[in-house]
Amino acid sequence: MKYNYVVFNFPDGGFWSTDENGYYSICMKDLKDMPGVKVSGSPLDHRTKLVRLLYKIHISDKLNRFIKLPCKEKWYPYYFDTKFEDSKPFCFVLISNPPLDYLKYLKNKYPDAKFVKFYRDLIHTQQRSYDEYTKSNIIDFIVTYDEIEAERYGIKYYHEVESKITLESDNTIKYDIFFAGRAKNRLPKLIDTYDYLESKGIKCFFFLTGVKQEDRVYRQGIQYSDKQMKYKEMLLHNTHARCLLEINQEDAVGYTSRFIEAVMYNKKLLTDNTHIKNTSFYNTGFIQCFTDISEIDSTFVTKDDIVDYHYEDFFSPVGFINYLENDLL
Repeated sequence: MKYNYVVFNFPDGGFWSTDENGYYSICMKDLKDMPGVKVSGSPLDHRTKLVRLLYKIHISDKLNRFIKLPCKEKWYPYYFDTKFEDSKPFCFVLISNPPLDYLKYLKNKYPDAKFVKFYRDLIHTQQRSYDEYTKSNIIDFIVTYDEIEAERYGIKYYHEVESKITLESDNTIKYDIFFAGRAKNRLPKLIDTYDYLESKGIKCFFFLTGVKQEDRVYRQGIQYSDKQMKYKEMLLHNTHARCLLEINQEDAVGYTSRFIEAVMYNKKLLTDNTHIKNTSFYNTGFIQCFTDISEIDSTFVTKDDIVDYHYEDFFSPVGFINYLENDLL
């Protein structure tokens, strides 16, 4: 490869330890043993707990309210593991949003490095970071998972990425439909969809987060939580459902985790994202698209079918690194 890649990923499990079963860790799992690639979940995650403790004390918001500790930038050289087998230039892949001051430090220290920002969520939900990065003249390429946003902002497009893992499950079917995720602006549509499916005798399990107490509409098959479900646990729930439900964010057309999970783990999918009819994975036997809940065919959901998308690592993050190496940089 032409570059050594450092992927700044969002952290799972907090500051002290990485949760290998967390969403971001699982998504990047295929990169763990890829030569010339290192994934960094949080600053100094490759250092001892003592070193990390000193760092945490130094940058503590609570402490710095009373005492403005100097020289925090002295930690910058130790944020990630720089030990690669060769001295190729770096390519920094930003999935998380590192502070601009830190990126300026990296640009100064590694003038031959490339910087790529990959948005795995809609840019307008992270507009502040987008505006800051585009004005910085540090980022060489901005890439989004959503084709419409790529056109809207005049940036590069690459589909969503996720690693497939082995799940230890007996695959016993416990419910017809499973949905899990942050409600965001989708709560009314999720509730309406649940009520319609239940009226058709379809057994549902919805696990919703990010919903205020006063906005919660309770149903027997809806569970609200203030905490995200562990991602591996969510994947295990997928194995116990006949069909997965995808309700897209407004204005989004990119592949979602629900779609990817259906394809990787061979589950039927009920989705309001009609854009996927244009993809190679679309199969009317496995995927039903709807624009109105009255269009949903309940027999599609409840019927036991053999589902096989013949998946072969299309969504692996290894493909994204190869895309950068061969097509972008």
